[in-house]
Formats: sequence, structure tokens, C-alpha cells
Amino acid sequence: MKPLALTTLILLPALAWGQHGESSWKFENRETIHRSFDVSSASNPKKLLLDNMNGFIHINGYAGKEIQVTVEKHIRAESGAALADAQRDVTLDLSQQGNSVRLYEDGPFRNHSRGDRHYGYHVDFDFEIQVPSDTELTLKGFNQEIQVKQVAGDFDIHGFNGGIDLEDVSGAGTVETFNGKVKVAFSQEPRAPNPLQDLQRLGGRLFSSPPWTPTSTSRPFMAPSTRISRSTLSPVARARMGSLSTGQATA
Repeated sequence: MKPLALTTLILLPALAWGQHGESSWKFENRETIHRSFDVSSASNPKKLLLDNMNGFIHINGYAGKEIQVTVEKHIRAESGAALADAQRDVTLDLSQQGNSVRLYEDGPFRNHSRGDRHYGYHVDFDFEIQVPSDTELTLKGFNQEIQVKQVAGDFDIHGFNGGIDLEDVSGAGTVETFNGKVKVAFSQEPRAPNPLQDLQRLGGRLFSSPPWTPTSTSRPFMAPSTRISRSTLSPVARARMGSLSTGQATA
């Protein structure tokens, strides 16, 4: 299915792009992309793989058979030429193979550590996605938050700048971020003995909100008092507890 896109080109006086130091950039482009992917085949598990550099990722589970994607693409640039460069060079691949859907932001910044000022533009892709509730998730986000709600599939989630918020989930997997709050709330007692197989947070804060009374053998990585218990973590996560500066480790 071809994407449906609505594009608006706006040339405005400078706005306060203070977050990125782009207060003098006057050129802007917005585009809305809609795609739907049928993942109803019974032969393979449903999977979503998303790799995003700039922009938030919001995912909600539902009782459907499609992965429904809405993307808001927003470009800010210092000149018309830089705007044209961003439109040409920064792309979003939306593809499907069987029941696996891949969404991947690409651009020259993937191969270089240069910032926005070098290129003269900044591009955000904000994702609002609905997935069948049993979809397995592999998510990578560099800037801004990642939110997942009402998903029962397993997960592998990596952030850098921005929090990670999992609400009403019941799968198992990995959560990792560098800066930002990590919050995990399970909808029921997880199926796996160690629902968070790996956990790393080098900045920000950690939270958990289990809807049941924790026990010594089955509970999420952190009890409501924000105390971390080694007995609830996998060996890999236990080995990384030295990286966690919030909470108190217990034997």
C-alpha cells in the first residue's frame, strides 16, 4: 500500500527552537504519512522493528490485524537549499516482509557524528502506531521519549535521550536508556520468571507500578518502594546494577 502524505511548506519568521539552538532558522516543512500493514498471517509471529533518530515513539496495542502507522515529519532548516537537502537526504523506509514491519529513518548523520548545525537542518519523525496486542517490539529511539501501552508481546527497547514508559504490558524483554526516566507497569504477573531480562539506565530515574503484591520469586525489577532486588533480575541485569544510581540494591 502506498503512503498517503499531506505536505505543507511554511516559511515563517524565526521561532524559538532553543532546544536545538536553531533560533535563526526560518524554513519549515511538515508532512503526514499514513500506512497500514496486514500482519494477520498465522504462519509467523507479528513483529515491529522501528529505528528512529529524532522524534517520539508512541505505540498502543489493540484487538486488530494491522499495524497502523501515522508519522508526522517535521523539517526545520536555515535556508531553502538546506531544506531541499533534508527533503532529499533524510528518508523513512517503511517496509514489510511476512508479518514483520520495519520502519527506519536514514540520513547522512547515520555515518557521522556531526550535529544539526553542520547540515543546516533538523528532522523529526513523530510516530503514533497501533499494533495487534501480541506484536513483538524492537524499538530504538535516540532523542525524545518511547511509550508503549497495552502490548502483550516481548520487547527489546533502547533509548538514549528521553524516557521509556511501558504501561499495561505483559511480555518480557530488555529496556535500556542513557538519559531519562524508565517506568514499567505490568498488566498482570508476567509469564517469564525474569520479565526484564536486561536493564540499564545511566541517567534519569527508575520506577515500577505492578498491580499485584510482589513476592520473592515473581515481581518486576523494582518494587513500589523503588528498591532494586537482585533476586528479581537476570544475571546480565544483576551484573549491570553498578550502573544504576537511583534506588538501593538489596541482596
